Amino acid sequence: MRMRAVREFNLSSLLLRAVHVHPNPGPILRIAQQNILGFTPGKRLSLLHKAITHDLDVILLQELHIVENEASRLSLDGYQCFAVARDAKGGGVAVFIRKGFQCSLTSESVSEVVEHATVCVKVGTHLCQFTSAYFPRGNKVTSAAVHSLSQADWTTHAICADANCHHANWDKHVAPNPGGLHIVDFCIDEGYTLLNTGDPTRRSLTIERRQLSAPDVTLVRGCTTQR
Repeated sequence: MRMRAVREFNLSSLLLRAVHVHPNPGPILRIAQQNILGFTPGKRLSLLHKAITHDLDVILLQELHIVENEASRLSLDGYQCFAVARDAKGGGVAVFIRKGFQCSLTSESVSEVVEHATVCVKVGTHLCQFTSAYFPRGNKVTSAAVHSLSQADWTTHAICADANCHHANWDKHVAPNPGGLHIVDFCIDEGYTLLNTGDPTRRSLTIERRQLSAPDVTLVRGCTTQR
């Protein structure tokens, strides 16, 4: 997928933990996260090709560059779509769930601080929550905004976010900012694991910078992962 900045198509396999049954594993879901930087017709086709090639069950996208009335019309062949957006430049998030899974929208929000959509997917006896979130630039990320992405009874949960936050735990290319610390504290408080490997997820292509960074994060609770 050709874009003006590097936004990796991050693939993971989530092994859902069977409740109170060990070492018996739960089911496996194939998920992908991407800051798509505009859900254009060409990128839609490329995304569909990747979804088929990688046999994806869940796709979480950020920065679709759509407005509010476009969110309800978003579609991808073979997938159920849940999307939210605000009438502003950039933004827009979506969760795509492969057809055949029982799923429903659990929560959503659109504000100057965060846009998010959370979808509950039933896999066997498991209820899994998937959140796609976008924090607009400007370092307005607050502890309350990060904590709003989770609920105590979401025991199996994946958060895929374009957080525009930086911390040495996952991004050694850019100086830490307060939002990064809020995410670290959130993981400690709520029992989430950071899946970032330390690799950059972006590269600025401006002549002045050409700087690598990793403002995108993947957090999970109640599951193990394979790449």
